[in-house]
Amino acid sequence: MSGMSTVYIGLGSNVGLREQAIFKAIRAIDALPHTRLIATSRLYESPALLPETAPKDWDQPFINAVATFHTTLPPYELLHAMQQIEEQLGKQVRGHWGPREIDIDLLAYGNCHIQEAELTLPHPSAHLRDFVLMPWCDVAADYRLPPSGTKVREYLYKLEQTTCHPIYSHAA
Repeated sequence: MSGMSTVYIGLGSNVGLREQAIFKAIRAIDALPHTRLIATSRLYESPALLPETAPKDWDQPFINAVATFHTTLPPYELLHAMQQIEEQLGKQVRGHWGPREIDIDLLAYGNCHIQEAELTLPHPSAHLRDFVLMPWCDVAADYRLPPSGTKVREYLYKLEQTTCHPIYSHAA
């Protein structure tokens, strides 16, 4: 594959069979044309981020992971393919920060720095979230986020508190 880029993808689920949803999403991304899975993090559990007005039943913990892929798909084509995978896996829209069967986020695409309405790379809040940074450190702690060049591990060290923890799964 020419024009190969390394991409980092965050995955989360807090509805239904959470671990299976993560694994299905990783397999579906790996099955995309010209895309190959390189590494996956451990699974982490974290409390849901909720708006103050969220219904009580939204307060379900998330399972999170980060996966690394090599791909020749351009950023927008990959984004649209990930959105289709979310739809195929049953993602329902329940409002901002609502519960999710699956959530797939493009965290970083090589050294691309994009700030547009449909896509911001790196992901605009990834560097602030322990449930993204901890699994990302499992697969690429030394990756430098553009444009600052700050390493993933350095962002994790800067966090004042963390609320997620690794879990261990034997599911495939």
